Amino acid sequence: MSIKFSIISGARSGKIEEFNQDKITIGRATTSDLVLDPKKDLDASKDHAIVTLENGEYWITDQGSTNGTYLNGKRINKAKINDGDEIQFGKGGPRAKLEIIGAAATAGAPKTRAAGTVESEKAGVGSQTVAMMINDAMDKAKSSKRGALGGTAVFVKEAVNNAIKKSSRTFKVVTSLIMLVLVGAIAYLVIEGQSVKTELQQERAERAKLEQQTEQQIGTLQSEKDKFYRIVKEYNRSVVFIYSETSIYDANNNTARVVQGFGTGFFVRDDGYILTNKHVIYPWKFDPDQAYIVALAKANNLKVDTFVCVWVNGERFRAGGRFSFENSYNTKDGNLEITTTAEDRMTQAFRKQQWRRGIEVEVHKQDNNDIAVLKAIGGSFKAVKLYRGRNPYKPTDPIIVYGFPLGISPQELANTSASAAYGRIRKIENTVQLDVSVLPGNSGGPVFIDDGSVIGIMTRRFAETLNECITIDHALRLVPGL
Repeated sequence: MSIKFSIISGARSGKIEEFNQDKITIGRATTSDLVLDPKKDLDASKDHAIVTLENGEYWITDQGSTNGTYLNGKRINKAKINDGDEIQFGKGGPRAKLEIIGAAATAGAPKTRAAGTVESEKAGVGSQTVAMMINDAMDKAKSSKRGALGGTAVFVKEAVNNAIKKSSRTFKVVTSLIMLVLVGAIAYLVIEGQSVKTELQQERAERAKLEQQTEQQIGTLQSEKDKFYRIVKEYNRSVVFIYSETSIYDANNNTARVVQGFGTGFFVRDDGYILTNKHVIYPWKFDPDQAYIVALAKANNLKVDTFVCVWVNGERFRAGGRFSFENSYNTKDGNLEITTTAEDRMTQAFRKQQWRRGIEVEVHKQDNNDIAVLKAIGGSFKAVKLYRGRNPYKPTDPIIVYGFPLGISPQELANTSASAAYGRIRKIENTVQLDVSVLPGNSGGPVFIDDGSVIGIMTRRFAETLNECITIDHALRLVPGL
């Protein structure tokens, strides 16, 4: 028993691989049994999934992949797979069609010939035996791939072979019976052969149409990703990594408490104006516990101060395990300013038992005012192209989110390195909802459509592939000259 993978999309489209072992590993790792392209099939994980043979049935199990495993369009953790199923490795990733070969017969299933049908050779060839031999010959003739005349030859050959095997003494009787049905068999096979030929022609036409559609879809997807690759290459210096630090000082002017934030921003003017989220700069305004700490400090007349630092993508931000501010723009050195934020729209926070009485705590609403504008001073900058209403975007259109998911944690080198996530627009209302994988740290980053323009600012995450961005028109009024 074996299983065949026919890859129908992705970098290895058109490849066919067959395995007969009980365990098949799949992923971009070169040690996998079924190896996906390590450099191009980036929606798949290195160790993506595993197929196992259990009690005569094949099962597929997701190995904790980043973008999930899909069986016939449905995301699964573990599921039984059947002949003809389709598997996709990651949303938008490579797909494969499955063929299960040589499945074992079901236990207890009836045999081809029922018990008692074949009579003793000593008793001669009975009517049931003759009928059985003719049926066997007809079945093999019909399954022959040699056409109508070839099928007839198979029929005669099999019938004679059966007669000789059963009893040479009755050969003439069986041959006479066979000749009686030969004329009818020839007519049947000619008609059946023509019918099969027509079906094969239709099947080939449908297959050619499907292959053409698949090639078009693959071509469209590849074209989209090529466009976005060029966008990322063009604007790789237009995004910045942002770190914020709100400090509370005690009566002796010593730091008593620090609230930290991090995220992404992007240049919207060549003279240094940067857009980001307000919650990246002032995270405490959006969190009840942090808002309480700041409110308590202000009630006790303690000093509260916010420090903000940005590094342009590709610049050194770490040295010896600590932040390096040498190549940054920051509010302490005076080469970075917090120029404006959208109006605060606050709501009363639910009171917690540990909060002091008399301290009123408010948090910012989750709305389109989660916008802040910074200005870097004294450098040469590359602004992104902003969406201005041309070529209206719509649900299902492709997008990418560009930024710094999880902030510092996944940064392997001392220099900042932004990454892009590919997805599609879900729906458009007051905000734009996106089907794309983002994480904390993407907040404040640009959302590009395929013409290279930014339609919004990445803002909120509800689930792995359900997120919102604030449309760019809400921010245009806050930046001079836009």
